[in-house]
Amino acid sequence: MLNPIKGLIGFISKRSLKTKLVTIFVILTTIPFSVVGFVSYTRFYSTIEAKTIESTTQLAEQLNQSISSTFQIGERFSKIIQSEAIIRFLTAKDNESLATYESAKDIGKLFKLYRDTFDDYQWIKGIYIIGFNGNNISEAQGVYKLGKDLDSISTVNKILSKPDELLIIPNSHIDYARDQFEEEVISLGTTVVIPTTNQVIGVIIVDIDKRAIEVLSEDLRIGNTGYFTIISEGDDGVVTIFCSDSHENRCELKSENLDRILEESSGHFTAKMNAKREFVVFNTLSEVGWKIVGRVELQDLMKSAYTIRTVTIFVVVLSFVFTAVLYLFISDRLTRPIRELREKMKQAEQGLLVTTD
Repeated sequence: MLNPIKGLIGFISKRSLKTKLVTIFVILTTIPFSVVGFVSYTRFYSTIEAKTIESTTQLAEQLNQSISSTFQIGERFSKIIQSEAIIRFLTAKDNESLATYESAKDIGKLFKLYRDTFDDYQWIKGIYIIGFNGNNISEAQGVYKLGKDLDSISTVNKILSKPDELLIIPNSHIDYARDQFEEEVISLGTTVVIPTTNQVIGVIIVDIDKRAIEVLSEDLRIGNTGYFTIISEGDDGVVTIFCSDSHENRCELKSENLDRILEESSGHFTAKMNAKREFVVFNTLSEVGWKIVGRVELQDLMKSAYTIRTVTIFVVVLSFVFTAVLYLFISDRLTRPIRELREKMKQAEQGLLVTTD
């Protein structure tokens, strides 16, 4: 560390007086200014970073709450199973057609009542009540018969495997309706039990349009390049619940980053992905354990701080050049009398001194 400084001092000492004065003045004026600029930028960067992390985390939490609210509305629809009409419908015997008919009418009125209560929620695609006694009813199709055994319906089997829970299941094959069809939905399902005996007599499935998740995720943006993805860890590994079509090729995560997201309930970190540094924030949907992952290029997220850095460097360089030019002009006036005096003294030594009367 000392050798470069000694070398610089030695170099300056061999220069002319004008060069010495300019160099010293530039050093004494630009170094303090550079230090102040660097310290100011560092503090500003830290402030921007903290605010950015806070705002991005809040966006991820906002998406979490919005999706949770969507599930809660679906859960409210599932509360329809507490109606006596549904218990009668699912316990009616084959020879009680009139009782089945009356119960079905009451259930239809319940469907309408729930729709009127939540008339602002358009994402409920269908409600299906499937009974072990063979009675089935849906909001759109009314009473219907399944042309298959309940054991062959995967969604029903998943619900029955955890009869005390409300399951949230990504689904694309609606095989519990009268006519099977393909549709991307999020199925909320639970069992229907007789209150007095807790006997399971059927299941209810409330289908929420998967586009609700997509719309909520697309409406929240992180900077100009940021986006959200939703992933879930299941028996078959990690499954992508949602990834924007415009970022489909960029949704993959490195194994070490994915492990951290799956192990922790929430957090944030920076990592190099797709040849660029990215800021990643994540949290967990408590209802189902899905991971909400927000990603944005660090350069985009911190562009205001990088702009300040560029401006700071430019100002320091400009001040250095300006100071050098200014002092060249000043030092020339300071050193000119000394140069003239030295010239006169040389002339005097050589006997060439000219005097004026």
